[in-house]
Amino acid sequence: MERRLYSVCARAKPSLSAPSSLAPDEMGSWMYPPRGWLKINTNAGWKKCTREGSAGVVCRDENGCFKGARNIHLPYSKGAVVAEAMAIREGLEFAIEN
Repeated sequence: MERRLYSVCARAKPSLSAPSSLAPDEMGSWMYPPRGWLKINTNAGWKKCTREGSAGVVCRDENGCFKGARNIHLPYSKGAVVAEAMAIREGLEFAIEN
């Protein structure tokens, strides 16, 4: 697994706007973590034809300030669910290291 770590602190507030026809809990928008906490989001993708995947991790503080990110290449992933599990694992490792 190849890992890359990016760490920058830039004020970047995610957009919290959404169509007015949706309630906040239906939007799926990013929410700030509680004061004093960090929030780690993960995501993954998988290509059936090559059986390769990738996973990503993004960390932000209570102000939405970018604290770091990581991505990994999954050369022999068994499927999308496995790729998502690996993304969560990377997120947990990122949290422990930081």
